[in-house]
Amino acid sequence: MVARPKQIKINHEFIKELTKLPECEHLKNCYQCGTCAAFCPSFKYSKVYNPRRIVQEVLVGLKDEIIKDTNLWFCGLCHACTEQCPQGVELSEILSHIRNLASKIGNIPAHLVGEVKNLLETGQVVPPSSAINRRREKLGLPEVPEAPADEIRALAESTGIKDMVMRNEEMEKEKERQIAEEAKARMEKLEKEKKEEA
Repeated sequence: MVARPKQIKINHEFIKELTKLPECEHLKNCYQCGTCAAFCPSFKYSKVYNPRRIVQEVLVGLKDEIIKDTNLWFCGLCHACTEQCPQGVELSEILSHIRNLASKIGNIPAHLVGEVKNLLETGQVVPPSSAINRRREKLGLPEVPEAPADEIRALAESTGIKDMVMRNEEMEKEKERQIAEEAKARMEKLEKEKKEEA
C-alpha cells in the first residue's frame, strides 16, 4: 500500500496579500532561476536556508508552512538576493514581511526575544558589562552612555514589539506546561503498568 503524501493547505490569498505591498510588486516575476540562492551567503554555509525555495513556497501559497519555518531567521538581510535578482524581486523585503507574520504566531528565535528583553529593560541590546567597561577604560575610550530606556520602551509599546515578546513568553510557558503534563501522564501510565505486572 502506497502512503499518501501529507495534504498541504494552499492559501491563494497569501500572494495577493503580499503583492499589494509596494516592495512585493515584482514577486510574480520570479521564474525560479536560483540567482538569489547562488549569491546568498547563508545558503553557501547552510543548505537549510534556501531563498529560492522560500519564493517558490510563497508563489504557490504555502503561507502556513512558511511562517512556521524556523529557517527564515537564517537570513542576514544582506540584500545580496535583491541586488542580484534579474527580475527585480525584492526578496529581503518580502522575507522581512514574512518574519513579521511569523513573529505574530510566536516563531521567533529565543536569542532575538532575549535581545528585545534587554532592549526594553536597559535601552541596549547588549548592555555593557563591567569587563567591557574595564577594556574601554584601558583603551582610553569613554564610557558607553546610558540609552534612553524609557523612550525605547514607549517606542516598543507603540510598535507592538513589547506585546509580541509577552505573547511569545506566554506561548513558551504554555509549551513547557504541556510538556510537563505529558511527562506526568507517561510516568503515571508506567507506574500503573508496573502495578498491573506485579
